Amino acid sequence: MFVCPPHLGNPGYHLIPERPSYDFNELLSRGTTSNLKKWRIIFLEMVRRRNEKGRGMKEPAPKEASLPAKPPVVVGGVGGSGTRAVQRILAAAGVNMGTRLNPSGDAMALMPFYGSFVPRTLAHTHGVDFDAATLPHVLRDEGIARLRACVAEHLEGNSGSDAPWGWKNPRSIFGLAYIAALFPEFRYIHVIRDGRDMAFSGNQNQVVQFFRFFFEDHDSPQVRVSPIASMRQWAKVNLEAAAWLGRRPPDLQLRVRFEDLCREPLSEVGRICAFVGRAEYTETAARMVEAPASLGRWRRQQPDVIAGLEVAGGEALAAFGYPLSTAVQQ
Repeated sequence: MFVCPPHLGNPGYHLIPERPSYDFNELLSRGTTSNLKKWRIIFLEMVRRRNEKGRGMKEPAPKEASLPAKPPVVVGGVGGSGTRAVQRILAAAGVNMGTRLNPSGDAMALMPFYGSFVPRTLAHTHGVDFDAATLPHVLRDEGIARLRACVAEHLEGNSGSDAPWGWKNPRSIFGLAYIAALFPEFRYIHVIRDGRDMAFSGNQNQVVQFFRFFFEDHDSPQVRVSPIASMRQWAKVNLEAAAWLGRRPPDLQLRVRFEDLCREPLSEVGRICAFVGRAEYTETAARMVEAPASLGRWRRQQPDVIAGLEVAGGEALAAFGYPLSTAVQQ
């Protein structure tokens, strides 16, 4: 039961029946009904619907948007790894990466999914190597539904083409299982940049947002948004993503090291274009590659700082082909 304020027609407060005896649509359609009475009817109907919703009665579910049969190409990685360069390459190769993009090439329509379900999921999994089937049902079902809606919005006005399509968002690396639940055959480009470079990046957004989900000592002032914290998260996320991807068919994944892309653009862009079936665009797309001045910035750090990073991320550095510069005792 709810109460109606006095300005809606009667002095004082009175109780409103949960099930009104009038027909809402009929009364609103009557030409003789006063404006005040119409507003009062609208208010009563809103209250009734709120009551029913509170008792567990749900509004009819919206019709699910149809999605392309062709699975997407998704680009992700630790923030600052070079995913923007890969997005530009794909767009130049004729892959439909969407039209509503931020300056970094991230698909804006996917933001609500990543902003809401990545932290909620990491709070439960504490890692990125998980199966959607192991998530709580409500979290999994809501996440997949939100992803579907976001992808449909991403494709609005662009779904008729037969060209390859997809999106780029670094945080895709945290939601691989959701994407696979919606698109079992999706193709993923895992972009990696040397974790020592990443430790000194100005882009530490993912560390700020997610470090607390991965490590118990996240409140320690010594690790909070520090190069060591960045390296630890880089190592954990990339190793776990590689493990998850390693259980999928090889033709559904491609690992691109940013250093290789900058050093040998024609060769690496050729791999990317072949992966998405657009090999004929290799030369055109290779013009999108520009090596940043920050590449290899870790080499300008003090030896003891570098040694500390290599202790923190040595396993991952070795796994992804980055030689250690110091003798690290395991």
